[in-house]
Amino acid sequence: MGLMLLCNVEAYGQQPSVPDTVSSLEEVVVSTRRSPVGFSDDGNVDINLSRLSGLGGMFGETDVVNMLKKLPGVTSLSDMGSGLSVDGADFSQTSFEIDGVPVYFPYRLGGVFSAFNTWHFQRVSFERSPFSGASPARLGSRVGFHTYEKPAAETFTGRGSVGLLSSSLALRVFPSEKISLSGAARISYINQIYGKMLKVNDSRIATDFCDLNLTLIWRPDPGNTVTANGFMSRDVAEYGSSSYNGDLDIRWFNRQVSLAWRHTGRVDMSHRIYFTDFRNALRVGLMDVRMRAPSALENAGVSSEFVFPAIKGMADLVAGYSFNYYMLTPLWCESSGFGQDMEPVRNVQDCYDGKIFGDAGFQVDENLRLGFSVSGYIWKNGSYHRVDASPRLSLKLRFGSWSLAASGGVNHQYLHRIGFSEIGLASDFWFGASESSGPQLSAGGGVELSHRLPFGLTAAVSVYCRKVCGQPEYDGMIFDLIDREYDSMAHVLESDGYNAGAAISIRRESGRLTGMASYGYGVARRKYSGSDSWHYGATDPGHSLTISAEYAIDPRWTIGADFMLNSGRRYTPVEQLYMIGGNIISVYGGRNSAQLPPYHRLDLSAVFKIPPCGRNGRIRQSLSLGLLNAYGHRNVDARYFFIDSETGEYRQRDQSSLFRFLPSVSYILSF
Repeated sequence: MGLMLLCNVEAYGQQPSVPDTVSSLEEVVVSTRRSPVGFSDDGNVDINLSRLSGLGGMFGETDVVNMLKKLPGVTSLSDMGSGLSVDGADFSQTSFEIDGVPVYFPYRLGGVFSAFNTWHFQRVSFERSPFSGASPARLGSRVGFHTYEKPAAETFTGRGSVGLLSSSLALRVFPSEKISLSGAARISYINQIYGKMLKVNDSRIATDFCDLNLTLIWRPDPGNTVTANGFMSRDVAEYGSSSYNGDLDIRWFNRQVSLAWRHTGRVDMSHRIYFTDFRNALRVGLMDVRMRAPSALENAGVSSEFVFPAIKGMADLVAGYSFNYYMLTPLWCESSGFGQDMEPVRNVQDCYDGKIFGDAGFQVDENLRLGFSVSGYIWKNGSYHRVDASPRLSLKLRFGSWSLAASGGVNHQYLHRIGFSEIGLASDFWFGASESSGPQLSAGGGVELSHRLPFGLTAAVSVYCRKVCGQPEYDGMIFDLIDREYDSMAHVLESDGYNAGAAISIRRESGRLTGMASYGYGVARRKYSGSDSWHYGATDPGHSLTISAEYAIDPRWTIGADFMLNSGRRYTPVEQLYMIGGNIISVYGGRNSAQLPPYHRLDLSAVFKIPPCGRNGRIRQSLSLGLLNAYGHRNVDARYFFIDSETGEYRQRDQSSLFRFLPSVSYILSF
């Protein structure tokens, strides 16, 4: 579904009983509807998911990660790409969290779903350029999924959907006024329904997933709330080709548990302890050769945040700390079929980081607000350690119907993620900053100017420019795994450079017709180690055009359309191939010097609300219809080069998107 979602605000639970006395009233028509998506002056977004209760999105649910891709400057570069690139930043520089606890790989193959079940959460926040010191040590944006903050007055609520791709169920139970238990589960059956559509020429693709969320809230008194969260997701993707007589599969898992205590009083405070991990395993079969290449990240941590009473002339004062332990296992490989099994080179990194931070906001007058934030970091990986500081400044100014927001500063990142997929697949692996690969750094900022127009419209223009240092990329390919002494850390290539760009957008957030249109252009330029020449970065955004709209025909029918047009993804081409002694030798062109064809897609959707039934109309039903890639364009996700075994000729092969077009019908029930 589009970014601007039309819906009625509907409440869960019991409704007041209808009085016996009925008075005759004139007809009342309510024509104003407001999107659950709220925009701030600085380009940040807050999505109220509780207001989506009456509407089913594409495939029966509204996937928030896909909603964010419709914002200016936000892209995943391809359908099969796994990640969000914001303003030219790398995928790993965008952080995802559940109640402040990181999730390290929330993506799924094909880009239709993410690992987050929307129905389990109350709201989602998107910070394009995080200002608060509470933000994790990342160079890019921050996406936070927030569970419900307190128990409600109902005794039982729920929602479920059955569709052609997946089924989902979410429940909230309230044993008492002080306790609530929430759970959401989802399972897919894509291969069973769409298996034939995933076969192209001599290749086949298969993918499935499942996920589970659990949340327990205990509020012993109005000033204290204890929240326990659990989350897991499991994915599998398989690829086979008869031309290569080979097959490949990737399996990946996310797990997370956390316990948080929030206290409100003279000094508001929150404390949490957590464990979260990500594991993957790549398996490759090529004729008689079998390879297995796993990696893992385990993270245990504690954090606290304190909000102090406002001081005269100061809007707010926030301080806090965090401490994390990481056990990182970069990609390693074991194989058989060479006549002699390989001896794997396995590296395990024990890393620690600590952070203290302080934020201060000054409300100079009713139209001007200034902010200052500083974070101090200490990082340790084996014998390597360093201490850094990240200062940040912000300004917000309003004058009539105009508003101006600017922010800038220095950010550090100590966790790196790279891989040979080029599009951020789950086979990518994490490793920590060290002597050979120091921390990433960015310095710069952005400005956004917005203006409220007639007819409920808002126009915005934004620019950004950031210098980046220590950007890691993987320098190799999947066949490197055959090397008997393969060491993934020997294939790390670093670069310095800059990201810069601008965007213009216009949006309408209320009324029967809502939507957004935006155009952006950005560049990501890099100088790689040992080279004085400028190259394109792997996430160079280029041009992007997005048009998203929804229209409420009447109280029952809502239709929507989303169109996206992006410059093709950058890649490093193979210019020549040689066969020497039975071995294939590749000669590459300039790094990221080639570009895939432009990406474009049109998605259509419609939702029909069935009249409510049950006591007080508590049972609500809807049908969701969707068509992904409506005109069936075969976008190119990857480009391969090979030697034809029959003719001996050098050939190029384009790998199309996972789905050429994808129809869907889903039934949604909420109560």
